[in-house]
Formats: sequence, C-alpha cells, structure tokens
Amino acid sequence: MIDTSMILKLYELNIRINEGKKNISRKEIKIVVDSLIEQIYQYYFESKPNGILNIRQKINNELDSLQNEEDKILLRSLGSILREYNSAFSKDYIDHSSSFNTFLNNELKNLSLALVKHSYFSNDEHAKSLKGLLE
Repeated sequence: MIDTSMILKLYELNIRINEGKKNISRKEIKIVVDSLIEQIYQYYFESKPNGILNIRQKINNELDSLQNEEDKILLRSLGSILREYNSAFSKDYIDHSSSFNTFLNNELKNLSLALVKHSYFSNDEHAKSLKGLLE
C-alpha cells in the first residue's frame, strides 16, 4: 500500500504538530501528502495518479464497488484530503494558516488514522506507534 517509512514520517510529523512546533513547513507537508496520494492511488488503481480532480473522480466512481469497509474508509479519507488540497497548498498570497491548521488536524489526521487502522498495517510497529499517538 504505502511504504512503511511513510508511516514513520507521519509519526514524526504528528509529534511535531502535537507539540505545536511552528517550524513545520507547508512544503514539507505537501511532499508527504503528495507521496501518500500517489502511493495509495497506485495501490488501489494500479496506475499513476493524474491530477487532483481526476483522482477524486476515480475514487468517487470506484468507492461503491469496494467490499472492504476499511478500504472505503481509507479512500473516503483520501477524498477528503483531495477536496481540501488546493486550500491547504495554494500559492496565492493570502493567509492560509487557519485552513492549513484545519487540514493538519482534520484531513491529515483522519487519513493517518485510516491508514494505521487498516489491516494492511496490523503488524507494523510504526503504525502502532502512530495509532497510539493519534487516538
């Protein structure tokens, strides 16, 4: 699904977020989120993602056909990430701090939880640590 090093990276980022660190850059989070999007998309759809809107459309089209509830939860969380993606990472010159903080505390947290609760990561030590941190 995703590389276990991404789970470790999410754990490290969430520690910094929980500690209220101000030195978490939007660019750093964007790199992690982009990697998560690509890896999850490739796992489920066996192709490279092509644009946020196309990814959202593919998820919406395929969601009902999934049988596994944890897969549905994960893809819904990914859909939420994609829905807020432009607001969180827009390059427009305006203050995005509140929308970015909401993105971190809602969408990214929910996706992280969906990942670590998925049976795919049931034996992963990094996932267990991240789950303990987020719950």
